[in-house]
Amino acid sequence: MASKTSISCSETQNNTNKHPIYIPNHIPDPSYVRILDTTLRDGEQSPGAAMMPEEKLDIARQLAKLGVDIIEAGFPCASNDDFNAVKMIAQEVGNDEDCDGYVPVIAGVCRCNEKDIAIAWEAVKHAKRPRLCTFIATSPIHMEYKLKKGKDEVIKAGATTVNITDTVGIAMPVEFGKLIADIKANTIGIENVVIATHCHNDLGLATANTLEGARFGARQLEVTINGIGERAGNASLEEDGMLKNKATYEIICPEDIGLERSNGAGIVLGKLSGRHGFRNRLEELGYELEDEEVESLFWHFKATAGKKKRVTDADLRAMVSNEVVKEKRIWKLGDLQVICGTLAPSTTTVKLVKDDGSTHVACSVGIGPVDSTFKAVNLIVKEPVKLLEYTMNVVKEGINIIATAHVVLFKDHQTFSGTGSGFDVVVSSVEAYIVALNKMLGFKE
Repeated sequence: MASKTSISCSETQNNTNKHPIYIPNHIPDPSYVRILDTTLRDGEQSPGAAMMPEEKLDIARQLAKLGVDIIEAGFPCASNDDFNAVKMIAQEVGNDEDCDGYVPVIAGVCRCNEKDIAIAWEAVKHAKRPRLCTFIATSPIHMEYKLKKGKDEVIKAGATTVNITDTVGIAMPVEFGKLIADIKANTIGIENVVIATHCHNDLGLATANTLEGARFGARQLEVTINGIGERAGNASLEEDGMLKNKATYEIICPEDIGLERSNGAGIVLGKLSGRHGFRNRLEELGYELEDEEVESLFWHFKATAGKKKRVTDADLRAMVSNEVVKEKRIWKLGDLQVICGTLAPSTTTVKLVKDDGSTHVACSVGIGPVDSTFKAVNLIVKEPVKLLEYTMNVVKEGINIIATAHVVLFKDHQTFSGTGSGFDVVVSSVEAYIVALNKMLGFKE
C-alpha cells in the first residue's frame, strides 16, 4: 500500500507561489503536479463542442489566467482551422509571460509520422515553450498488425513525457494506480521522464483514476474544463476545487452570458443547507445583519427551500427586502390622475408628498397607465432604478374587485420589493412602487 503523499499543482498554488522552473523531462519539486488542459483538443471531440479559431484563442487566454502548465491547443494537421488556431495560440498566449516568468507550454498533437510532426512543429514553434504530443499504438496486436513494427522500433525515441491513457475508461482506480506504480518501478529509464495520465469517464471514474495515478507517481495530469471530451468525457479540471476560488476554475462566468450564479462558489443552496452557509451567502451579497435577523431569515429560507429545488440570489434578496429592510416613509402618494384609452398614449399626473411636508408634481406619458405612472414618480424621486418584476393579482370579493400589486426594484446589486392593494389597479400599482422606492432610499441612508 502506498504511503500518504502530498501533492500540489498550478491550480492550488496561492498568489505568492510560483510555478517551478520548467524542464521538459523533470520537475524539480517532487510534490508538484503539472496540469495539461486538453479542452481545445480532446474536449472538442465532445458532440457539439466544435470551436472556431478565435473561440479557441479566447479559451486559451483564460486557461493561461488559470495558470495551467500546458495548453494542448489542438491537432494542427487535422484541418487548416486547427493549424491556424494552434499557431495563433502559440504566437500570442505562448509568449505572454507574466511578472513571475510564467508562460504556459503550448502543445500540438501529432501522429508518429514525419508529415504530422512537421506540420505540428510549424504551428507551435512560435511559442516560448513549444511541445509536440505524439501518439502511437503500443499493444502487441497493434504493433504487429497495424504498424507492422517491432517493439524496438516503437518506443525508444527520446520522449520527455510518457502518457498513460485509459482510452476507453474501463480501469478501476486500484488497477490504474497499480499500473502507474508498475511502470514507475519496472521501466528502464523512466526516472528520466515525467509520467502523465489521460483518463476517460466512461464509468464515471476519470477523476478518481487521475488522482490515484498522481498518488502513485504520475506528475502530469490531463484534464478538460467541465470534463468534456470524446464519448463520456475526460477528467474534469474543476472537480473538488470550486469552494477554494471560483475564479481559478471558471472559463466563463455565468453572469457574462446572462445567467445568475446561485451563490459565490457556485454551490446551490437547498433545504439541507445550514446556518453557516446561509449566513456566508448573505455576507457575499453585501448584507451585514444581526444574529436575530439572520435567524428570522433562516427559517423563512428553510420554508422556501422546502418548496423549491434551489434558492437563488434573487430569492435571498427578496427575503431580506421583505423581512429586514423596513419601509421608511420618505414619499407617499398624494393625488393621481390618469388619462388612457385608444385615442392617445396614456398620460399620468401624480403628486407625491415628502416626509418634510413638501409636495411635488410631475406628468409623464407611457405605453400604458402603469408605465406612465411609474415614469411620473421617477421624475419626482430622481433615483435611477430598474423595475425587475411587476405582478398584479385580482380577486373578486362580492361586487368588489381587490387588486394587489407586487413590485421588485433593482439597484446596486440589491432588490427592494413593495406591495399595494385597493380597488383601483393603477393606485395599487403606484402604492407598491412607492413602498419599494422607500425601502431602497431607506436602505441607502
